[in-house]
Amino acid sequence: MAEMGKKCVIVFSGGQDSTTCLWWAKKRGWDVHCLTFDYGQLHSIELDSARNIAKLAKVPLTVLAVPQVLRSTSPLVTQEAPKEYESFQQMEKETGKNVEATFVPMRNLFFLTIAMNFALSIGAKIVVTGVSQADNANYPDCTEAF
Repeated sequence: MAEMGKKCVIVFSGGQDSTTCLWWAKKRGWDVHCLTFDYGQLHSIELDSARNIAKLAKVPLTVLAVPQVLRSTSPLVTQEAPKEYESFQQMEKETGKNVEATFVPMRNLFFLTIAMNFALSIGAKIVVTGVSQADNANYPDCTEAF
């Protein structure tokens, strides 16, 4: 059953999880606004993907540049190529219970904090994010507990 009239903000990377969230909210008849973060990530193709998908879905997209905020030794923000694994299973075996080197501490918490502020500024009361615990490389902010 559609829940027409609700306004939401999608924390939107342009990847499969946030794209699923976008279409999930649209299916419910919500007024969807996408918020994407340019934090100096290694793969700028994410920003292109976010723009293209938002255009296809006919929803507004705001790209917020925050390149000096998220800093760590993660290859996602240092412009160094991350270690590549042959499979997810190989990564799990090598990292064990340790967090994969690509972890950017509290990235998702930061995104959600800014998204809620943005939502309130446009009159939205709902923020939707898509994170996957199944492929999180032990990222603490991709767990059910988070």
